[in-house]
Amino acid sequence: MSGRGNRAILPQVLISAMFFASLGLIYWTSQKSFETVMEETLRRSTESSHGDMVLFASNSLRDEINLLVDEYERQRPIDDWAGFLGQEHSRAFNAKVQDLFEGTNVLKLKIYATDGYTIFSTDPSQIGEEKSEVEEVTHALRGRSSSQFTFRDRFVTMAGNRVNIEVVSSYHPLNSEATGINGVVEVYSDRSSDFLISEKNVKDKLANLIIFLAFASSSWLIALIYYNLRHRSEDS
Repeated sequence: MSGRGNRAILPQVLISAMFFASLGLIYWTSQKSFETVMEETLRRSTESSHGDMVLFASNSLRDEINLLVDEYERQRPIDDWAGFLGQEHSRAFNAKVQDLFEGTNVLKLKIYATDGYTIFSTDPSQIGEEKSEVEEVTHALRGRSSSQFTFRDRFVTMAGNRVNIEVVSSYHPLNSEATGINGVVEVYSDRSSDFLISEKNVKDKLANLIIFLAFASSSWLIALIYYNLRHRSEDS
């Protein structure tokens, strides 16, 4: 009798073990799938809205940007970029940018001239860099805006260095009534908090789902054990 009882219990134990293993696999695969979908959705929506923000910023700084571009065109080729940065128009523009984005998620702003040179950056070390071969800059000079997400281990911002952040950068063509497209503005923003919130939401929802499944499976297992014990008692 004991042998028959053990043989009856063994399949139930194996089935229960497989069920709980499946539960863990469901949690892991669901978490990865949900995180991928939410991240892709977040990226697309953020890239779209960030482009609108860059357009707003470029419009708000239009006069100052045009003055900066005009000064560069008048003085180029420039050998002394530190001197160019120290001129009144550059210092005034930097002060306006700092005031406009204070307290926001904007990390950095850069201005490129039509030849691809960086004529302004809130990171002074980047001024004078030639970026004509950067695809996003080339597209913006042809009138097409673009945005992209990148993860940065280290990033120099207007407020200092930041580490391990999700950054969205958008490129937008600068337009002048007199000359048409006369440059490109690039704005970087921090979206790390959005990804953390998204990840937390996924984990919370999955945790609730697993709790429900665990409760259901536990009820099923208890009922199975009760049925087996009752069956054995009847056989005895």
